[in-house]
Amino acid sequence: MLRPLLVFVLLLALLPVAPAHAGDPWEDEPAYKTLVKFELQTLHTLMKDALKKDYRRQAWYCADRILQVDPADEAAATVLDQWSPDELQQGSKPKKGWLKKRDGVLRKLGDDYFHFGETLEASGMDPETYYPINVRSHSYGSEAGPLMAAIKAAGYVWIGVYGAKPKTEVEKLLQGPLYTYTFDPEFDDDYLGARCVWPEARGARWRRWRLLTDHDYKESLRLLGMLSHAESWLVANLGSKAKKNLDQVTNLMVFSEWQKYDKIVPELLHERDQDRFLGTSGWHDRRNDRLMVCWRHRHNGWLGDDDLMLGHAAKVMARNHFAPDAGGRVQGRGTWLLEGLRGAFEGFRLDQDGKGEIDASSCWRLAVARALRDQDKLVPWDEFMELDLKKAEALPRVPLLKLRFGGAEREAKNVDVVAAQATALVVGIMKADRGKKLKKFGKLIGDLYKRDSLPDLEKALGFKKGKAVAMANVAMDAAHGG
Repeated sequence: MLRPLLVFVLLLALLPVAPAHAGDPWEDEPAYKTLVKFELQTLHTLMKDALKKDYRRQAWYCADRILQVDPADEAAATVLDQWSPDELQQGSKPKKGWLKKRDGVLRKLGDDYFHFGETLEASGMDPETYYPINVRSHSYGSEAGPLMAAIKAAGYVWIGVYGAKPKTEVEKLLQGPLYTYTFDPEFDDDYLGARCVWPEARGARWRRWRLLTDHDYKESLRLLGMLSHAESWLVANLGSKAKKNLDQVTNLMVFSEWQKYDKIVPELLHERDQDRFLGTSGWHDRRNDRLMVCWRHRHNGWLGDDDLMLGHAAKVMARNHFAPDAGGRVQGRGTWLLEGLRGAFEGFRLDQDGKGEIDASSCWRLAVARALRDQDKLVPWDEFMELDLKKAEALPRVPLLKLRFGGAEREAKNVDVVAAQATALVVGIMKADRGKKLKKFGKLIGDLYKRDSLPDLEKALGFKKGKAVAMANVAMDAAHGG
């Protein structure tokens, strides 16, 4: 069956993932009818068990699948309409034992569909015709040997909810080896948690991150690759005290449009956070370990495609790696340091050799800081060092600022002066002494999270008095505008 399967693999890249449907040439085959009956029985059994244990998202998935097979199924229709998106979020998280059992049951169902496809191929049917059968086998997690061998032989790889894609293309998008990434199936519980409020969401995983986005697979994988490189760079250069707990996964939701972000994220937030959320471009829900961000800045659409994602993710990385056991929100003296870290990672790039770096010319907040400095609008440095969160948020923003960035004249709107100035300071520290202060800087971030207050910056880093500000000016000078 390998040769026809090669044709099938190529079709996977061209046709949308879809279940079998009425009107297919095999629908009257006794073996197919038996298989569909078994599929419905299997899904109903799983759905009932999920309902009993309040695994709402799993019951919702089973109901959705049942209705794709039998649109008239009243029990499944009732389950599908039983909960609002918010109520689906409140269901219990399935235990590992139940998930293992579910995976085995669905994989067996997928294998049965694959073997039915083999009988169709043996009868002389074209692989394109029975394409939906093999897609359904994959969707249920089948790992049938001949099928996987055919995919590999054709130069393709199965990447979960995105289907089969050319392996070389996938590796190029990720800019790294495939073995470090995970492609979850459509019935993954966290994936379902996003899909029930955001139907367009798709994604993949890297270590403790699950990226979910409404972008196509190419941009999704590119974003995930940049995220993995950024965190690898942070750990290699700043260090880490993280516990090696890969079961704890942060769901990173990247919205292609800020309007979608404004519409969907409030459905996931606690009522007490609604007011603070308004007008943001990123939000970390620590309680549920979710980071939601806009792909593009709501005011300054000329920013890069991954700037906001990497900036907000850097703050989550910092907590995970430098203060994994830290408590609540940082609000004390020096809280601006985290905004500076965010600004620095908004300029994270890969060089021609694929090596990561904080590129000063790519940090848009550095260009903002330089323009503010040239207009004498920066906060006096002594005053800046003493700012806590409340004082920083009270400072007025600059409605409109003209600057040069990325080889063009820009207009930056709603400029956060403190964030821009903090970015200059952080990038300056990172570049000081050829990066020799990076480990101390990582420790300093951890201390800020733990103590909610920043000690004397220069003493902590081993700088002579005035060097931190001097390096901030060097960083601003490096924002040459391309």
